[in-house]
Amino acid sequence: VDLSGAYVLEDFIKNLESKNIKTFVANINPDIKPVLDGLNFTKNIGDNCYKSSITSIASAIISQYNLKEA
Repeated sequence: VDLSGAYVLEDFIKNLESKNIKTFVANINPDIKPVLDGLNFTKNIGDNCYKSSITSIASAIISQYNLKEA
């Protein structure tokens, strides 16, 4: 991911959120994460949109919509 790719992804996520479509980013490649951190990517998309794993996304969805785990 280069600078323009990070900004395109950020704009894409913000566009979806403006349409009330919840978007999460998870499992960022460890080689890419420092680049995104340097661009404040997580802060710009919202800390609640970045999750460290698929499991944490499931927990966030369950919590947000007051669902019960199966």
